[in-house]
Amino acid sequence: MKWLVSLLLLVACEASAQSTFPCMDDHTEKRIRDIMSAAVDNALKEYVEHLFSNWARDTAEQPKRASTGVRVAVNAYVRARRDLDNWHPPRCPDQNR
Repeated sequence: MKWLVSLLLLVACEASAQSTFPCMDDHTEKRIRDIMSAAVDNALKEYVEHLFSNWARDTAEQPKRASTGVRVAVNAYVRARRDLDNWHPPRCPDQNR
């Protein structure tokens, strides 16, 4: 479930960075970006662990179900990383990029 929260956070970032987020300095942006990056990495890891756990318990239609889950997760991960790389919150008036 943590992976879903992380992905929703990144979708929010993509949707409207300029109007949704407060202005911030470079240090704050870097800290937030690092936290989001770690969360997305961790979410993918936890999701793959979850898929493997399900596979170990229920072999029906495996490995097809696990492969589909991994493909969906990797696609979401790649999109989230791309969105995070393109996230540029507004600068406070006295801050330069």
